[in-house]
Amino acid sequence: MKGRKVKAWLVLRGTKISDVARAVGVDHSLVSHFLAGRRRADVVRNYLEQIGCPVEYLGKRKEAA
Repeated sequence: MKGRKVKAWLVLRGTKISDVARAVGVDHSLVSHFLAGRRRADVVRNYLEQIGCPVEYLGKRKEAA
């Protein structure tokens, strides 16, 4: 996963890691570990996708239209 790109994207949106954690009901450290590639957290990944994070940043390829 390309955590740096996701973090940069969050900064551009004005969203903090703690905002993501609060929105999905998990601890800040889980989001941090997810972004660093040390933990799998589908709930975090799904939330980031829902708020518009490019799927390429999350390590997924775009689906063909």
